[in-house]
Amino acid sequence: MSRPRRAAERLVLVGLTLLGGGWAFSSPQAPQQAPTFRAGVRTVPVYVTVSDGAGGFAVNLTADAFEVKDNGTVQAITQFATTSQPLSSLVLLDGSASMWPILNSVLTGANNFILRMLPGDRTAVASFADRFQMRQPFTGDRDALLAHVADQFNLRLGVETRLWEALAEATLAVGREEGRRVIVILSDGKNWTPERQSATRPAEVIGLAIGRDVMIYGIAMWTHWDGRPEAPARLLAQVAEETGGGAIELRETDDLNATFTRIAQELRQQYVLGFTPAVLDGKVHRLEVRVKRPGMRARARRSYLAADAPPKAPLPDGLRPRTP
Repeated sequence: MSRPRRAAERLVLVGLTLLGGGWAFSSPQAPQQAPTFRAGVRTVPVYVTVSDGAGGFAVNLTADAFEVKDNGTVQAITQFATTSQPLSSLVLLDGSASMWPILNSVLTGANNFILRMLPGDRTAVASFADRFQMRQPFTGDRDALLAHVADQFNLRLGVETRLWEALAEATLAVGREEGRRVIVILSDGKNWTPERQSATRPAEVIGLAIGRDVMIYGIAMWTHWDGRPEAPARLLAQVAEETGGGAIELRETDDLNATFTRIAQELRQQYVLGFTPAVLDGKVHRLEVRVKRPGMRARARRSYLAADAPPKAPLPDGLRPRTP
């Protein structure tokens, strides 16, 4: 990792602490993803999901329906797109002991996501327990991905749950890809090692996601132990929400097909807004997005890193300067 990137990520963690957010852990607190740019050239892309009062997706909105605030100051939306963008996604499967009773549901969930890939999408499959393992690299070949998931010898199974380390590794992996970067993790959200803690903290995962424009979707799975149901840990959902992704609690009896259909629809129906920051001060800035129409709710990333550095990837297809 380069010195500038290491320095930027330290700034992210400091900024997360200053921004706050009421989280239930003691390490730096929390926002979300952000690109790099140059003044007058680089645009901060913001992916926005808009829901209406009935819980459906609000479509056919124009740029004028949105308001974006950077540290409380309204920004001009200089770029706007509604076209679906190719995805670079990583499906991350929790193979730790607490997940063994529902492993078939986890694998079915992975298949449901893979089957909804579109031409141009690239997906990888990884798993974790005592360590992170990725034997299936990014590919657009759905058959190869499905075959990989079907062979359980490809999965990392073990007693430990190094959740945050695995998410950090997954973020680094997908962060090297082009396009819209997404992690879909199926887990009960419980981090457990023999030391009862991990060297990697949730805020560090968020910091990595901020620097690499990675959205995390947390499929928080209910499990059962000794015949008793166990709810997933809430912290995974908080991390996912901070990165601009989403979180869904899922029981073994829930409709997996409907769940992943909704995720796929959301990813294809997001709005892409862009703005040029007024200042590049190397700090984490709080980001607020709202829809200026009654009854509609916007969900998007909650922060970005205002750092002057070369862009990691080109602007997404379809995100072009607006004409006057």
